[in-house]
Amino acid sequence: MQIKYTLKQKNQIKLAMYIMPIITKLLISHRLNTFVCKLLGVKVGKNSIIRTGTEINATFMVKIGNNSTIHGHLKSRGNCDR
Repeated sequence: MQIKYTLKQKNQIKLAMYIMPIITKLLISHRLNTFVCKLLGVKVGKNSIIRTGTEINATFMVKIGNNSTIHGHLKSRGNCDR
């Protein structure tokens, strides 16, 4: 099954692919990294942290639950076959 993306989703993927590696190396604060991921479209639950070093390309497809921690050096495409 092939996933079809809208133009907006394609642009989000391109933006995240170029920005995420740079942001994850520049940001020192985990809370600030989580905030930037939220701005890029990741759905993050309450009291959740995305640590620095995490790269998520398809940000609109990722949902992180409450009280979760995503450790650094994770590289995610954010999509799966259904």
